[in-house]
Amino acid sequence: MYWWRFTEPCGRPGAGHTGPVPAVSLASEMSATAEQDRASDPRRWLILGVVLVGTFVAIVDVSIVNVAVPAIRRDLHASYGAVEFVVAAYVLAYGVLLITGGRLGDIYTGASGCS
Repeated sequence: MYWWRFTEPCGRPGAGHTGPVPAVSLASEMSATAEQDRASDPRRWLILGVVLVGTFVAIVDVSIVNVAVPAIRRDLHASYGAVEFVVAAYVLAYGVLLITGGRLGDIYTGASGCS
């Protein structure tokens, strides 16, 4: 049996197979693919920087909301349950918009999400 006879997720050879795989052909193809990937996108460090900055901003954003909880509670004369509801609603809305934005980015940039 050869590795290309299996049904592969996302069309990638060798991803998710269950049978025997010839080590020499798969390893040589993977190293050739890795070399092509390194040479194909010179902006990879820029992309890494953008992802890291986005992650940092998300962490700071959630931290700011949690730091503001005592002031929100005091100024609005809210109970702990109400403030907990506000924080939960904020995180839920943030997550929904994050997932939706990622999907829209995949649709409009032509990315498949299987890389």
